Amino acid sequence: MAGSGSASPLAGRRVATLTLEPGRSGALDFTVDAANRVRGTLTVSSRAAISRQAYRFNIGTYQIPGIVDPQTGAFALTGTIPGSGLFTVSGILPASGSGGGYTLTAGGQSYSGIFGAAAPSPIPSPTPTPGVTPAPAAAA
Repeated sequence: MAGSGSASPLAGRRVATLTLEPGRSGALDFTVDAANRVRGTLTVSSRAAISRQAYRFNIGTYQIPGIVDPQTGAFALTGTIPGSGLFTVSGILPASGSGGGYTLTAGGQSYSGIFGAAAPSPIPSPTPTPGVTPAPAAAA
């Protein structure tokens, strides 16, 4: 177990894209914080004309809070798409901070995948100080 003030070995950002119902794609993006709390989003977008299915992935961004077990890496997130109902995202995160699998389940359908490497937080690079630029010569 992580000591007081130390970051969880599961901490980090996880991102993945997945194909949902015909004509819809999803972007899964969530972060595990140092205290093993999970918050993220599922963003659904359109790729083409859609078909009617029992569970409809309406275009939008949906909050998916959840939990992660710091001992096993097992996580579970739950969200709701208005008009369609609950969906879950669950799986296992390895302590290395990269990889891990997930399954999104909605309306009796499952969509599985593997996360890529955890996306690091961007570190701002120093902005170079511009040198002195000579003023243009005045026209006579």
